[in-house]
Amino acid sequence: PDAKVILHGSRVRNAARQDSDRDFLIIADHPLDREIITKLKKWAV
Repeated sequence: PDAKVILHGSRVRNAARQDSDRDFLIIADHPLDREIITKLKKWAV
């Protein structure tokens, strides 16, 4: 599906530390299927 991926959080505010994570917001035109959601969750910490 077509989607936007937006980086937000401390990295955008230029306030990140060396151990800071990356915060992403995904906005999709359609619901994501289960396979894509499973792959995305593997990136979650």
